[in-house]
Amino acid sequence: MRKLDPWLRYSQIEDAAYCKYCMIFAGNVTLFGKALFTEWKNAICSSLKLHEESKDHIDDVKASNDFLVVCEKVTKSKWLRTELY
Repeated sequence: MRKLDPWLRYSQIEDAAYCKYCMIFAGNVTLFGKALFTEWKNAICSSLKLHEESKDHIDDVKASNDFLVVCEKVTKSKWLRTELY
């Protein structure tokens, strides 16, 4: 059995899974992105792997990492300005 993917999230309200990166950064509606996934029978076998290897997912993970780098720089910059006064 496949180890749960760190990007996979579950909504109890929707009884569906989604990709945390693609939900926020996807420009297009993709499986696990803005479209929730409810076909549990195929989830572990094929759909998770297909999504994880898709160009859209890889691009959205990169966008997330780039966003976090920018946020970290802004936080450090604000901290440095505060320390100067």
